[in-house]
Amino acid sequence: MSASDPYELLISLGLAVAQIYRPNPCQEQACAELLATLDGSSLASDVVRPAIDDALRQAEDSMKRTAALMQKMRALRNRSVTINRLPSELLADIFWRISSPTVIARLISLTHVCTHWRAVALDDARLWATVWIECDPESDTLQTSCVPRMTEYLRRSRSHPLFVNIGHLPQSSMLACIETLQAHLHRIQTFWLQTETVDQMLHCLTRLRTAAVRLEDLRLEVDPFESDDSDSEASSVSPFQSHACDLFGGHTPLLRSLYLSEVSNLSIPTTLRNLRHFTLVRQTMPITHMDAFLDVLEIALVLRPCP
Repeated sequence: MSASDPYELLISLGLAVAQIYRPNPCQEQACAELLATLDGSSLASDVVRPAIDDALRQAEDSMKRTAALMQKMRALRNRSVTINRLPSELLADIFWRISSPTVIARLISLTHVCTHWRAVALDDARLWATVWIECDPESDTLQTSCVPRMTEYLRRSRSHPLFVNIGHLPQSSMLACIETLQAHLHRIQTFWLQTETVDQMLHCLTRLRTAAVRLEDLRLEVDPFESDDSDSEASSVSPFQSHACDLFGGHTPLLRSLYLSEVSNLSIPTTLRNLRHFTLVRQTMPITHMDAFLDVLEIALVLRPCP
């Protein structure tokens, strides 16, 4: 069929569908009467089954063809909706503005609206570059799904710089997330890690040895309000006491913001010359370690007041 007026094409489509799929009461009645006449108990199975199976296959094939045609018609109808006529870049920007990293279902639901929305969302790596892994302490749902979800987000974000937040997870799930990140440390731009104890923080940090060449914002926080009394002794030992220089291989050339909580001793690498903001919270630094703190101030020559 040659291209012509779209309205004429729609009329032709409607007529073609009506001719193929219009109800045929006579044929339907004839099939119903034949089925009612046949008595399965009086016929041998080797006679009934092949005939009925063949009829079922024909009916199923017809249903599949109908379903495929209906899917194409729904897609055409969806593409005609005003919002779907926007450029894909603009629609993706709308998705970006309404999505929230802390509300997982919001972004996922966008991919389930229609084929066009799913294609646009999956094509925009920026939408998947914020990996926010937290769970409600009273629910273990996310604890079991955090690694598969992180893996899928990392795949969909392709080579886009990452914003990664990990917190409120049991140690096994947290370490599994850290291991999943290993191949992507080079593209992390913001990394926030919150643990319940310093010991848990130490286990995570000792696994972060690959250079983070894009890292600009690093936040490492031990939440004392989540710690058990049994961990009080472990929390007096700083994770930076002997491992700080190994963190990201000591190579974070773009680091601009560093936030540390529950720190009692510092061993800061000498690659922080671009550091703008340096925050210590709930630290218990003894006077004998003040030299290390002053060394940071000497290295970071462009520190600025925090906003």
